[in-house]
Amino acid sequence: MDANNYYSHCMEGLEQLLADVKKATKTLLQEDMLKHLPQDITLEEIKSEIQLQNGHSMILYLKHGNGNRSRIVVPSKNTSVIDLKKSIQRQLNLHMKRNGLGKHISWKYVWKAYWLSIDGIKVTNDNLLLSEIGLESQSEITFVKRLKDKVRII
Repeated sequence: MDANNYYSHCMEGLEQLLADVKKATKTLLQEDMLKHLPQDITLEEIKSEIQLQNGHSMILYLKHGNGNRSRIVVPSKNTSVIDLKKSIQRQLNLHMKRNGLGKHISWKYVWKAYWLSIDGIKVTNDNLLLSEIGLESQSEITFVKRLKDKVRII
């Protein structure tokens, strides 16, 4: 077998393997436990779902201004507020990409302009662990506008 035929044979095998993996993924996603996952699931989402099913992660909900909620999965142990913020960024960027929203979010601006809030309490320290601020599975998080401290000159 010459190099071109070998290459063609390998490519056919890879294409068949890819088709089989897509078919198996689609079948798996039809299971009750996995129905909520998107068809174009990422490896990170698969890992998060496995961690969740094994009890090593928790689900939090980010409430948007329009009343919608986004599901955020984070590890349940030793997770800091900064880790939560990164998870929010990943999830919302992925959501926008899947829904064809080409807008770019400046996360640097978001984190300078808004606090995360849990039950009306602003989270101002990114180094705190989620367990230290009382965040539990199924908790709801919102964005709260940061207000500038007014300095009075007398």
